[in-house]
Amino acid sequence: TTVDLPHANRLVMYDSRIYRRCGIFCLFIISLSISQSVGQFPRECATETNLLVEKRCCPVNELTGLACGGPGRGECRYIDNHTIAEHCSGSSDTYPYYNEDERVCWPYKFFQEWCVCEWPFQGPSCNECVWGYYGAECDTARVLVRRNVIKPENRQIMLDTVKYMDWMKYNVSEDYVIATCSIDEMEASQTVCYKNTTYYDYIVWVHFYSATLYTYGSKIDLIHTSSVFPSWHRYFMLLWERIVQKVSGDDHYALPYYKWIGDESCSICVEDMFGKPSGKFGYLTDNSPFHKWDSICDGTDIEYMSDGKRCDTDVKYGKIFRFPGQGSVNNFPGVGQLEALLTWPLYDSPPYSPTSTYSFRNMFYGFASPTDGYTIGEHLHRAGHTMFNGTLSPHSTSLNDPLFFVFHCYVDMVLEMWVQHWGGQPAYDAYPIYGALPQNNRYDYMVTFFPPVTVDSMLTNHSSQLGYVYEDM
Repeated sequence: TTVDLPHANRLVMYDSRIYRRCGIFCLFIISLSISQSVGQFPRECATETNLLVEKRCCPVNELTGLACGGPGRGECRYIDNHTIAEHCSGSSDTYPYYNEDERVCWPYKFFQEWCVCEWPFQGPSCNECVWGYYGAECDTARVLVRRNVIKPENRQIMLDTVKYMDWMKYNVSEDYVIATCSIDEMEASQTVCYKNTTYYDYIVWVHFYSATLYTYGSKIDLIHTSSVFPSWHRYFMLLWERIVQKVSGDDHYALPYYKWIGDESCSICVEDMFGKPSGKFGYLTDNSPFHKWDSICDGTDIEYMSDGKRCDTDVKYGKIFRFPGQGSVNNFPGVGQLEALLTWPLYDSPPYSPTSTYSFRNMFYGFASPTDGYTIGEHLHRAGHTMFNGTLSPHSTSLNDPLFFVFHCYVDMVLEMWVQHWGGQPAYDAYPIYGALPQNNRYDYMVTFFPPVTVDSMLTNHSSQLGYVYEDM
């Protein structure tokens, strides 16, 4: 099943051209990889020589014919141990698997040399524009407006979003594949291991890899339970938005948001929007979009995750289902909780975990109550996930329900409300430099993104500095 997509023929021709030019190993990407910083590694670098011998990723820029683009764009730079240490501020005290988890000190277990780009370029070979800039020379500034998906006047944006997502779920990418084994296994066998999957399933995989990894007995979520939660997801949404722009050929596309806080029911859960659940299993009706979708990467997938193995995207875990309001959370959080959240000025507090008190981040995620700053329960973002009582509820695999993106776009809007309420970048003054989980501290590289991206790069005065704003804000 496929959905007609603008520029789909152009996309397939582009993929085939890459395949012929690079050969099969150039298709290797361990997850979401499309321009800018990507979900693990660019195809050009995931060969035995680059990944396992040289630990080097400095691709040739197609426009200039030079590695990393050359003068005026970027240079290939060796990252020494001291520099890596500056971007790896966790410790064995905060994470017992510090020396064993391949995500820690990201991406040093994989690469020690990569492209460092000059502004306004970014990407594996400095081949893409920084956020908010477009064009071959990245000299066209543009601020996108993310709009409320519920409003009738924004219906076409909603229809386009549904169409693009459905196409990406059913079309296998010749550009990208996913890892089927750990870096330790690759180094032991001196062979890279990968498999093909669809555009959308890459997205699910990279979030799952970052959030849950059964390795050496560990099951630690590095993107939800500590300080990086807002920043990691902000970058992740920017990546998804750029991917949709590329496959659709529409660089004016902006993610819409679903304003679920204060919604009396799941008003978006209808057949002509994101699908209507029905019956005793809560599956989407036959007239709903996404009703044929299968879930992947179940959080209990021990068979594939133990000993460093990865989620197998060929293993399916059933259709999307929802039972809104029929679980432990019966209603979406009210506007009063949002108003209370915005009154807390401290970004985060020790121990930078689910037990942190008076912490905006911990209340925002939904561990602590925004009413008093410390009562543990299900609040705000966390309660929102739980209220759907279905595929969207387990955080590590919630992307299996495409509602995730419009849901989380609003989560990012709430972050922007708080930042603006407290005066822009100074609101982040309490962001930890040290003491949070690995890859969660201010100058750490965020796990899975490559070329590496620091947390600090997302701590802006205003979202317009990243090329977007929100309607109704």
